[in-house]
Amino acid sequence: MIAKRSPAGPTFMGSTTLSVLQRTTIPVLAVPWAGGTDARPSPSWPGERIGAAIELGGSAASADVEVAARIAKWFGSSLLLLHVVSNIAAPEWLGGDLSAAERIRVAHAQQQVDSLATRALRTVRTEGRVSCGHIADEIAALVAAERVELLVTALRDRRGWFGARRGSVSYHVLSHAVSPVLAYPRP
Repeated sequence: MIAKRSPAGPTFMGSTTLSVLQRTTIPVLAVPWAGGTDARPSPSWPGERIGAAIELGGSAASADVEVAARIAKWFGSSLLLLHVVSNIAAPEWLGGDLSAAERIRVAHAQQQVDSLATRALRTVRTEGRVSCGHIADEIAALVAAERVELLVTALRDRRGWFGARRGSVSYHVLSHAVSPVLAYPRP
């Protein structure tokens, strides 16, 4: 799937893209709008490094890293694992500085990502980055800062009543990203 926009507006972006991500049973490659420029992928696309957005917890992270490592190996690229620790939402009355708690959470997440990267090293050169903030914004920022030309994300079904809808994180990353996003449904 290619998401393009014309001066009159999107031709395949927005609710259609989100709907496809929510319902797909096969991998979907979504390409963000190039902002009216004639942006073309580099001749070596997807480049030296592929990014993989990883959600930690359970066996899903290992499976996601394995899929991303296979894709990176197939393209002859290295792999950059990306994980975002969401900000702690605390009521104003609690007050205090939550930065120490957030630093501890980031350090713990970095240990987990480093462990996953070490296992993926058997397949492809791998490194990991952990950030703290709004998930989609931070992933998009890391992809731009690290000059990643392809981001791989797993599509997950909602967990419980309050989990994110399937495809929503991938879609929000795509709406902020400058690189294509390959979203695949988990088996």
